[in-house]
Amino acid sequence: MESKSTELSSQYNPKDVENRIYRRWMESGFFNPDKRPKSKSYKLKSKSFSVVVPPPNITGSLHMGHALNATIQDILVRKKRMEGYKTLWLPGTDHAGIATQNVVEKDLKKEGKTRHDLGRERFISRVWEWREKYGNIILDQFKKIGSSLDWSRTRFTMDSEYQEAVKKVFVYYYKKGWIYRGKRTINWCPRCATSLSDLEIEYKEEKTKLYYIKYDMFSVATTRPETKLGDTALAVHPSDMRYQKYIGEAIKIQSVDPAIPAGDQPKLKEISLKIIADTSVDPAFGTGVVKVTPAHDLADFEIYQRHPEIPVMQVIGENGRMTHEAGVRYAGLKTKEAREKIAEDLASLGLIEKVEEYTHNTSVCYRCSSVLEPIFSTQWFMKMEKLSQQAIRAVGSGNVRFHPKRWEKIYLDWLKNTRDWCISRQIWWGHQIPVGYCVACGTIKLEPKTKGNWYFVRHGETDWNIVRRTQGSSDIPLNETGRLQAKGAGSTLKERHIDLIISSPQKRAKETAEIIARELGGVEIIIDEELRERHYGVLEGFTLAEAEAKGIVTFRGESITGSGFTPPDGETLEELEARVNETLHRHKKQHAHKNIVVVSHGATLRTLFRVLRRLDIPQAKILPPMHNAQIMHFGIAPQACKCGSDFIEKDENVLDTWFSSALWPMVTLGWPKKTKDFKTFYPTQVLSTARDIINLWVGRMVFSGIELAKKTPFKDVIIHATILTKDGKRMSKSLGTGIDPLDLIERFGADATRFGLIWQAMGNQDMHWSEEHVIAGKKFANKLWNASRFILGKIGDLSLPLAHAPKPKTAADKKLLSALAKTKKQLEKHIEKYEFGQAIHLFYEFFWHEFCDQYLEASKQQFANPDLAERTQQILIHTLADSLKLLHPFMPFVTEEIWRHLPKKTNLPLMVEEWPK
Repeated sequence: MESKSTELSSQYNPKDVENRIYRRWMESGFFNPDKRPKSKSYKLKSKSFSVVVPPPNITGSLHMGHALNATIQDILVRKKRMEGYKTLWLPGTDHAGIATQNVVEKDLKKEGKTRHDLGRERFISRVWEWREKYGNIILDQFKKIGSSLDWSRTRFTMDSEYQEAVKKVFVYYYKKGWIYRGKRTINWCPRCATSLSDLEIEYKEEKTKLYYIKYDMFSVATTRPETKLGDTALAVHPSDMRYQKYIGEAIKIQSVDPAIPAGDQPKLKEISLKIIADTSVDPAFGTGVVKVTPAHDLADFEIYQRHPEIPVMQVIGENGRMTHEAGVRYAGLKTKEAREKIAEDLASLGLIEKVEEYTHNTSVCYRCSSVLEPIFSTQWFMKMEKLSQQAIRAVGSGNVRFHPKRWEKIYLDWLKNTRDWCISRQIWWGHQIPVGYCVACGTIKLEPKTKGNWYFVRHGETDWNIVRRTQGSSDIPLNETGRLQAKGAGSTLKERHIDLIISSPQKRAKETAEIIARELGGVEIIIDEELRERHYGVLEGFTLAEAEAKGIVTFRGESITGSGFTPPDGETLEELEARVNETLHRHKKQHAHKNIVVVSHGATLRTLFRVLRRLDIPQAKILPPMHNAQIMHFGIAPQACKCGSDFIEKDENVLDTWFSSALWPMVTLGWPKKTKDFKTFYPTQVLSTARDIINLWVGRMVFSGIELAKKTPFKDVIIHATILTKDGKRMSKSLGTGIDPLDLIERFGADATRFGLIWQAMGNQDMHWSEEHVIAGKKFANKLWNASRFILGKIGDLSLPLAHAPKPKTAADKKLLSALAKTKKQLEKHIEKYEFGQAIHLFYEFFWHEFCDQYLEASKQQFANPDLAERTQQILIHTLADSLKLLHPFMPFVTEEIWRHLPKKTNLPLMVEEWPK
């Protein structure tokens, strides 16, 4: 960056300066700690100072919280860089599993498609394409606010090295026994179709009803009568004298009979429930008796864990609808519909004692705001007890300190009461769990290896698929969508080194195989008659409605494709199983160690999967349907499992985004390898973040660093204020209450925006935003500019650095230099204590009032005295230089531009000049 001694323009215009200055900073290379200048003016320190940016989601754009946090970090980083530290501020982004998948799925919806139309791998490719196009927008926006990040070290939580590190951590915890797979009641989002951890829940106040339901001689209050169908016990507090004699007894109660069809009048049914005693019951709530529904309430599940003798019954499914376990009367209803229906039925049977209006907090998904359903589900969990203890000790010992200190309580309260962490998510975008399972018996295989791979592909779409017409043995061709689907499947399989394609002879399958073969460069196709679709007899060519209307056969639902139903003149499931089983083993024997693609049909493939899993026909209902052109992948293990099967399948779940981001300070610096960066910059010194992720992220980083890297990942945690609207409401772009910092930068400049943010950062929990402080920041930048113009016009031939610090000759000189020394000392203390608002207030008072209002006016009289003129020049240039340095971390653009015009003997940018002592 060149040094210029030209006169400053009459006005400061940030639009003329900021992009040019940032580009010069980038060209200098000084954001990179490996490219520090060799300065003669001060000695560079060997000690490092490092900060990692809280990685924003790739779906995000810069908001006011980001702008405040970036400014806070930049102040610290710029000051340490000027002090000579080997300073690293490392940037990057988070893959944001659920949020990103939702965004890409919305894009697909505009095209009339779902992720299932693409299949897992093509969908993930689509996400990568989206990330390449949009995922770095927010990083570019960080540049607008002046962030001096080392862009050469930019990381992403899904880059290849990061993925390998995440796998290593999963394996480490699994082998240690701290990660396990089990069936527990978890929070489930029906909209996102995935589990969520306790920390991914938000609460929305809702006006609802509190139903008092008769349970024989008891009355139980609940807001969710639909879960009554899953009740397996009643619980009371062990010291509640009202119910002492009933504890341990099983009582007969009258309930609604869920087996009565929905169109019929409700009927009573006698059921038996055990009364148990548990200290979690609040005797003051309702009647002091609670119903226990372990599958649909997390607290009830914990009661079940303490009382394993009671059963678990799941009556709500992953789609947010009542399951067949709820009975035909309610099966298929959404939970809200079932609530109304069962309340109506209970009332008509005289089982509702009373109903009250009730306001309570409903749990909703933090990403889509859908109401959550607690359900009983098989998931992966992390044991938290020992990890939590490590994180608690880190704060207790002072190894991790919160600023302000009050935020320790949030951190500690969660860690002292945390449940095991549900770390698996049922989405496609993210770090896939590095586990496989024996297809037949489910034995877990950690990081499974394969000697061959089989890819089972359902044919592409036909016109008959659209109207759900039974195709069976009919020779129906693909439609245009089906051909595109087949091409997409071939594209997905391109990198899989396919040796052979085996296809059904029916037109829709054969055509799919031929398209895939072309995509793969002409792979050989074998046609096998035994892979044809199931024959549906008299149902062939009919939709369900047409078959019923013609009276061909009466049947319910989807029974033609499973559950043992045999259509007249059609093929039985047993016959289908026999030919599929024989075909599978024949090809497996003939084509061992090859990568095979099998193209067939829905019922055929479903039966094949049932055979591989050794399920009987009724059990087949647990298998999900295959979508058109969907690919199912099974590997062939080098050695057979103890059960005799050598087919394995990978766990399709991905890890919670916070599992991978918990490793951010370590992995971004090279861990688990002992890289130069890791040795130099880990642990980092400071983390600055928002209060809403203290437990989601901060606590998890602390215990991850201690357990895996044997050191806490940072010493100090700054929790910055939450920026609210002027009237105290949470900012929201969707509600029109959000403020775009880029708009502020466009109107007032980055320095003014930074000033306005930091001016209000006085350590309070919340900041009520006021734009007037940004306007004040613009005025201050102009004041600095005009004062600098005046000084440059007065200093003559003087240049920096001065040979000696100027000594005062007048009372005005003494007062100013004393105020400057005091400001340096106090500003230093404020920054060290992370009191950024206090620091900028202090400097503002000094520069505007003591320097400009008082000394600059006094200097005009001193220049009239020849004996004072030279010393006045020295004091002016000295004070301006130190002022620019002190202000630079807060307002880097205007200070750098003014510095560029100062007469000096070095061409170094201000950002690497010595911090004033």
